[in-house]
Amino acid sequence: MTYASSKKDPLVIIPCGRRKMTRAAAAEKLYLGPYFHSCLETALALTAKDSIRILSGKYGLLKLGQVIAPYDQRIDKPGAVALEKIVAQARRQRLLGTHKVIVLAGQAYSNVVLKIWPRAAAPLYRLAGMGRHLARLKRLRGELFSRFPAARRAAGASFSDML
Repeated sequence: MTYASSKKDPLVIIPCGRRKMTRAAAAEKLYLGPYFHSCLETALALTAKDSIRILSGKYGLLKLGQVIAPYDQRIDKPGAVALEKIVAQARRQRLLGTHKVIVLAGQAYSNVVLKIWPRAAAPLYRLAGMGRHLARLKRLRGELFSRFPAARRAAGASFSDML
C-alpha cells in the first residue's frame, strides 16, 4: 500500500538514533537506543506502519523497511542532509499534502519537520531532556491504550485525534 492510499492515517515522523547496529539494516532495526524505540512504539500506536517515517540526519526521510548503512550525523550538525533533499523526498513519497502530521522528536528534528509541515503536532517540542521526552511518550501510549481498548483498536479507532 502506498502512503497516498492511506491518507486517513496521520503521518508520524520520528528521529533517528545515535546508537546503531554496526552493519547495514532496515531503518527500523538499525537504531538501538531506548529513545528511538520509545518513539517508534508510540508512532505504531498512533498510525499504520506505512505512515511512519524516520528523519535521519544523513539520509533524510526513511521508510521503516529501507535498508541503510550505519552513520554518525545529527540533523543539526554540519554535513546534515539538506532541507531541499527532505522536501524532494516528501514530494516523491507523496507526503506534502498530508492532512495530519505528528512529529515525535525534540527541537532539532522537530524544527526541520515544522519547516515542511508548519501545522504538524509536536508534543515533545518544548520539553527539555530525554527523560521528560520518554515520560511523555510513555504517558501518550498509556492514554492511547486506556482510551482505546484492544477491540476498538482492532476495529480501526484513530488514536491521532488525541494530539
